Amino acid sequence: MERLYYLDVLLKYDHDIPCNFLLSKFMYAIHVTCALSVKLTGMSNIGVAFLDYDKEEARLGNKLRLFSFSEEVLKKIPQVKQFKNLEDYVLYGSVALVPKFVNEFVQYRRVQCKFNKEKLIRRYAQRHNEDLNFVRIRYKDLQSKNLSLPYVNLSSSTSGEHFRLYIDQIENMEYIPPVFNSYGLISSGALPKF
Repeated sequence: MERLYYLDVLLKYDHDIPCNFLLSKFMYAIHVTCALSVKLTGMSNIGVAFLDYDKEEARLGNKLRLFSFSEEVLKKIPQVKQFKNLEDYVLYGSVALVPKFVNEFVQYRRVQCKFNKEKLIRRYAQRHNEDLNFVRIRYKDLQSKNLSLPYVNLSSSTSGEHFRLYIDQIENMEYIPPVFNSYGLISSGALPKF
């Protein structure tokens, strides 16, 4: 197994600041950091695991584990601007090497909903050169389909559009070195589960 490091993260939520709100802000910070890494190096250098993931309850939880092949990348996370803004709501553990003897492996993958009402309306308006509000009125009774998977609400840093990032957890039988996407999720490979 390659030298893979991890950093445990706990989001401190309460009745004034819900867990999903903090998780969305934290995942946005992960996305911005990973996207910058992709732009500079051609690859994302941070992966994320959700330690309290529950598919039945559609919950990601407030305990995360960040992974990287670089110890320095994880040590710098609390000082990165996007994470610094959350410092009152986040507790970080210490960076450590992944234990050598791990028998369970997992993937956290993005799942995209095939049917999104707003996306279809925008696409129709653009393709048929029609007014967006007119198309919205025409298709007001069209129902969006949502997945039953856990998700985080994010907004695109390029277009400003809001969307749900659905996340599925898939158990793996073996370790395959992970490749992370710009959301810190798995493109290929698997993460140790411990």
